[in-house]
Amino acid sequence: MSQEPIRKQRKDSHLSVEERQVINKYKEEYRSQTTRELRGDVFRNKIQVDMLDYWKTQGMDITDETETQNRIKVIVNTTDFDTSLLDNY
Repeated sequence: MSQEPIRKQRKDSHLSVEERQVINKYKEEYRSQTTRELRGDVFRNKIQVDMLDYWKTQGMDITDETETQNRIKVIVNTTDFDTSLLDNY
């Protein structure tokens, strides 16, 4: 019998440990960017792409635009990402 991995979340977190691991791969790169545009590029071209890939492998329906937008908003609002990244959502 296969056991599902334990998905222990941080207190008051809306993200799973696995989702945080995807985000944390880019934490230093994101923080090292000197402009909002460069941080936005890292977010859109790396973090967001990897999160969509992760959700897809977990069987989540990433074609549901509303749900996907809500999940992206959760990531931005619960991490130290610049909230102006939500301007396009």
